[in-house]
Amino acid sequence: MTISSTSFNDRLMRIEKISAKNKGRVVLHVGDREMNVRADSEMLRGAIAEPRAKRRFFAFIPALATGMAGFVLASALREHFMTPQIADAIGTHADLALFGAALFAAFVMGLFFKLLSKKLFVLQAIGVVIAMAGIHNLAFWQPTIASSVFSDAWVQQKMAETEPGTLAYAGAVIHF
Repeated sequence: MTISSTSFNDRLMRIEKISAKNKGRVVLHVGDREMNVRADSEMLRGAIAEPRAKRRFFAFIPALATGMAGFVLASALREHFMTPQIADAIGTHADLALFGAALFAAFVMGLFFKLLSKKLFVLQAIGVVIAMAGIHNLAFWQPTIASSVFSDAWVQQKMAETEPGTLAYAGAVIHF
């Protein structure tokens, strides 16, 4: 039997020497071979985050578009499926209920486009507000499409209440 002549301090110095040599690397033991692999987590985080930052630069466009599409979807569903019982339950808060339904629809559509940040959700809400103020223009510019999406009564009502080329909400009218 052999007795080891190295002390604890000798072993500790040898381990520190190897650690200093392998700084920033991990030693993998594969079979009887050793491989040094870099453990550069900062570089890895930057490489992973870089494509995402480039991809999200124009994310405001689909965020606004899903907000507008959510309002169109909620308005169309209201025109086709609103019963008198639901209208009585909503009462005077019809615009608020429509805004909530449109925002919910926009959020669900935004999940498909991975629009998950708070800023993009706010942009979706802005898209809903823009659509609320300007959707009546569809009745003037494309009445056949508007009557097929909504109803003929909706088109007639918007033509009677509003004027083309405006953003209108709650009595405030902006001409463009």
